[in-house]
Amino acid sequence: MHMGKTKLLLSMAFVLTSIGVSRSGQAQTFNVLYTFAGQPDGGTPHAGLVRDKAGNFYGTTLYGGAFNFGTVFEVNSSGTETVLHSFTGAPGDGAYPYAELIRDSAGNFYGTTSYGGASNHGTVFKMTASGTETVLHSFTGKSDGALPYGSLIRDKTGNLYGTTYFSGTSGYGTLFKVTRNGTATVLHRFAGGAKDGALPYYTGLLMDKSGNVYGVTMEGGTSNLGVVYRFDKSNGLVVLHSFVGGVNDGCYPFGTLIQDAIGSLYGTTQSCGSFDDGTVWRLTSSGSEAVLDHFAGGTNDGATPLAGVIRDDQGNLFGTTEFGGYVDVGALYELSPNGTLTILRGFYYNTDGAYLVGGLIRDVQNNIYGTALKYGGGYGTVWQWSP
Repeated sequence: MHMGKTKLLLSMAFVLTSIGVSRSGQAQTFNVLYTFAGQPDGGTPHAGLVRDKAGNFYGTTLYGGAFNFGTVFEVNSSGTETVLHSFTGAPGDGAYPYAELIRDSAGNFYGTTSYGGASNHGTVFKMTASGTETVLHSFTGKSDGALPYGSLIRDKTGNLYGTTYFSGTSGYGTLFKVTRNGTATVLHRFAGGAKDGALPYYTGLLMDKSGNVYGVTMEGGTSNLGVVYRFDKSNGLVVLHSFVGGVNDGCYPFGTLIQDAIGSLYGTTQSCGSFDDGTVWRLTSSGSEAVLDHFAGGTNDGATPLAGVIRDDQGNLFGTTEFGGYVDVGALYELSPNGTLTILRGFYYNTDGAYLVGGLIRDVQNNIYGTALKYGGGYGTVWQWSP
């Protein structure tokens, strides 16, 4: 097991020491909007958030709820939380949702659970705005895949796309499509090796205006250290970049990609780079990859970025790291177009939350919102950072 995987497993095991520290002298404002209490409330929000026009936030928790199989929750603009759905587990419902939700124009939500369903290999689900949940597809753990850890995307006609971490023909996961009525199709079965990806872990998909789908896999490629790929109906899956690791490149990409106006892709790797603490990278439309930042860990930098980045109108990138920061429980960072990295917030276990693995969202006032996996003796937080 490589070092990056060990870090992730340690964070999920919560082998921690509670630390109480305060930070002063910040120009920015940081607020914890909600602290999860654990069963029957939600607990351990592994994913990021979605936000509606009224300023309400929606997300999932990995644990908690009435049956301790996880929840879908709402936190309103005043910080009041409501559990909208408690997952009941196999065989009739999903269990343990790792990924964030997506939302359609009618207010319906769509997501995945890593376990549960008819065969206990995970589900794709829909939940109405009023909280009625329906399992659209239960994975069999065979040719269609198993363990859908990642989030979904939705096309203009309402079809859903996602990945499974495991199974398929070679056991390395699948890329799938689920229609609005729940019909599932496997678009690609990952085979590993130099010309294909393998094991798409905690990752979502990106769809461009032409309907091409982009994603990453944790392994596969020329060095078996992960790939960036594109899938389209004409060409199938094409590997755009194979990570080579070492001190000059990253390895083991997680998270969801973003794309700028000229077609360049941006993302993060969990490990490798100059200090083996992960990287932020850019891949141009011509296939040229550049590492924009090498994380160094320690009190003044982040380590192990899992969730990818978001981008503002000036080209600044924002993201989080699972480790690093003032007490090594994660940090929020900004990376400028000229490559200057600024730690906007080093998190504290008792006051802020700890271990940042979910994606970020940003509003028109440039406020940033996210989740923390743990919080003191509690079960994680929803937080806001304001410039």
